[in-house]
Amino acid sequence: MESLFRKTADEIFSSSAGEFDEAEVYEKIPADLSIKAEKANAVVHELAQTRLANSLIQAVALLRQRNHVGVLCVQ
Repeated sequence: MESLFRKTADEIFSSSAGEFDEAEVYEKIPADLSIKAEKANAVVHELAQTRLANSLIQAVALLRQRNHVGVLCVQ
């Protein structure tokens, strides 16, 4: 069930809506999948940290290419 939660949370992060409903991600979805809230919280933080690290790497690469406009658009 954890892998299904991870996939669902990753899809929420990837959605173009840009909206993050904390109650849904931290409470409703884990309850539906019988996952402990602490584990759900850890999974969400891990996914967020990975995405931030990837964005930082991409931003540094763009800066090295002197693409300052691209750095502002990194998501």
